[in-house]
Amino acid sequence: MPLISIIIPVYNTGKYLKQCLDSILCQSFKKFEIICVNDGSKDNSLEILNSYKEKDNRIVVISKENEGQGIARNKGLELARGKYIIFADSDDWFEQGALQKLYDKMEKDDSDVVFFCVNTYRQKTGSKTQYPYALKYIRGFDDKVFSPTDVKDCLFYIPAFPFKIYKKSFLDKIGYHYGKNKFWEDHLPHFSALSQSSRMSILNDYIYNYRLHEASATANAAKYADIIFENFLECEKELRNFDNWQVFKAYFAARKIKVALNYYEKFTAQDKKIWYKNMRKLFCYIKKNYINDLKIIEFDLRIFNKICTMPYNLYCFYANAVKTYKVILMYLRFN
Repeated sequence: MPLISIIIPVYNTGKYLKQCLDSILCQSFKKFEIICVNDGSKDNSLEILNSYKEKDNRIVVISKENEGQGIARNKGLELARGKYIIFADSDDWFEQGALQKLYDKMEKDDSDVVFFCVNTYRQKTGSKTQYPYALKYIRGFDDKVFSPTDVKDCLFYIPAFPFKIYKKSFLDKIGYHYGKNKFWEDHLPHFSALSQSSRMSILNDYIYNYRLHEASATANAAKYADIIFENFLECEKELRNFDNWQVFKAYFAARKIKVALNYYEKFTAQDKKIWYKNMRKLFCYIKKNYINDLKIIEFDLRIFNKICTMPYNLYCFYANAVKTYKVILMYLRFN
């Protein structure tokens, strides 16, 4: 019986898939299974998966029609037999010794969730940068076990990337599952797991390499602008059923605002306009239902309020004016 189940959704990543699989198969820790869910790939991904499966019986391959990473991960979770669960992306790869370190940490801390640090690898430039992940937000707990209420002011600010290992019994207990959308599908399980866990800890080690390239879902986020609001409602509907909803609802709303604004800043002018329309719809809903909660946690509402009241062209004029004003102030300060 495997101790760790690694669930990997696969969609048209034949270019990177071998590196991902090889990085797991060469680990010193051997008691694992790899559950690969081919999500309707049109390239040679399935051929690669089947060739690896023939050579190693720890690899399980499922092939299905394309429905998105979230549903693929749910399918993998249904079949997982390990004591611990890791979700990995098929274009990423692990550092040597990663699985042993993760297993030892889970056993030592008896955690529901362990966060780990990653390297971000930019495919275009070949540069690798250390990203401390949870440590960037949660200070003072890198060597301690903590609960959601210990770090509630910053817990949800951690990006929803799959840089965690979970105790499977915990996931089964909370009914862990991914959302139905093809973008932001990881927000629902992220909020669900982090708010309901009683024991979390951090492995302060860069054991995973996260690849950034033009074909990734994150890089093409503008295509999914119309599901911003839908995704929020999906998460809200389920999170309202949790006992601690009243404790975390303001932080949930604040996190959604920050993520939407972060994406907006990365887009071209054309994509900004599309994103803005949907972001404004979301913000108006949040203002109607969460404004008092956001005030209680002293969330900065200045930009949020501007977007709620301004059409796109007017907001662009306002934002450019603010930037110009800041440049003038900086010029005056040094001259």
